Amino acid sequence: MKTKKIDILLLLPLLLILTLGTISLSSALSSNPSKMKIQIVWLILGTVVFLLTSYKKIKFWEHISSFLYFANIFLLFLVLIIGRKIGGSCRWIDLGFMNFQVSELTKLSTIIFLATRLNQKPTLEDGYKISDLITEIFLITISMFL
Repeated sequence: MKTKKIDILLLLPLLLILTLGTISLSSALSSNPSKMKIQIVWLILGTVVFLLTSYKKIKFWEHISSFLYFANIFLLFLVLIIGRKIGGSCRWIDLGFMNFQVSELTKLSTIIFLATRLNQKPTLEDGYKISDLITEIFLITISMFL
């Protein structure tokens, strides 16, 4: 069985950014250590999610890309109905233990969905035209509107 190698050139800048961000945040939150603890928990959780998702094969993401995108569109509609207003805008869903901003998930699901769709399109050498993107433009417009 072939094991997957970690790309050090990708991992080192990520670790550097995480370290510098944590140091900056710790000085900004020095008067409130409980908020810093929460940020460290999210940092650890994000790192675990990164490691788990990086070991999934591309076919897995291609297979679920449509589901992720349309589930996200549903969540964007849900924000319009039950969204929580914070700072003058209604962009969050209250999960009880935290507020979830659906637009953050929209960024990821749209990238995965479009990458999958565009991978199935003809290439420039095959006679690729802008009109081949009408469906993708429409789908992006829906998420942008919501």
